[in-house]
Amino acid sequence: LLHRMVVCLGEDILPYIPLAVSHLLKDCGQKDLQEFIPFINQLITRFKAQVQPMVSQIFMPIVQGIFNFLGLLEDESDPNVVREKQSLQKCYLSFVGCIVTNNQFQIVVDQRPEHIQEILSTLVQGALDFTEPATQKYCFGCLKKLVEIWGGGGGLVAGFDDFMYKNIIPACFMAPLKSTFDLKDAQTVAVLNEIGQVMKTILARRGVELFHYLQSEYLPSLNFSSQLIQEYLKHLQHADHKTFKNFLKEMFSQLQTQVR
Repeated sequence: LLHRMVVCLGEDILPYIPLAVSHLLKDCGQKDLQEFIPFINQLITRFKAQVQPMVSQIFMPIVQGIFNFLGLLEDESDPNVVREKQSLQKCYLSFVGCIVTNNQFQIVVDQRPEHIQEILSTLVQGALDFTEPATQKYCFGCLKKLVEIWGGGGGLVAGFDDFMYKNIIPACFMAPLKSTFDLKDAQTVAVLNEIGQVMKTILARRGVELFHYLQSEYLPSLNFSSQLIQEYLKHLQHADHKTFKNFLKEMFSQLQTQVR
């Protein structure tokens, strides 16, 4: 019903949304929250900056509600619990992703620094831990967008540069090194392409600084040979998207074999 009201009434519904939202969030159960988030996503997509102050206020209550419910779903041996947990995680990621893809970054910036770090960490966790390629790709896509906006330095978001080097870059290598990352699967290769775009975006924002970090610190820590490091850096800098994706596929295929 709420979704239809947004479609039918358009901007006329805006004055009534804060009161409706406050009632919906009261004593909100897990199922209620999962049904409520698509409604908020619809508002963000439809009205964008017009609802930004309101969404900024309810952002952490929604997030904390989801985290609380996830904390109750602990029995990993129960397939129903696992499915329920994954469904709730996807719902959460759709909420954060909707904010990012609709360029409503101020909603995140308005939160306390420790909460921002927590939100960023969940995107990296989703990129690493989800074995479903579509969700992994979605998480890496969100991270790429954040790097585009916040990755150029200047302190737009305190601690983001450090987070990028300590978390986002490692995720771009750890995810495709996992045994569950099936490089023979077309959807998984699409994730690899997104990973390549994340690294190229970081390069565009950080330039020589990234090169120095990869060459002198990070890639040696993964025991990459000096030849492989030079090949990777050459492709990162000069290869087009398709060529870089093909290089990454070959490189990680070989590395996966070595790990096994």
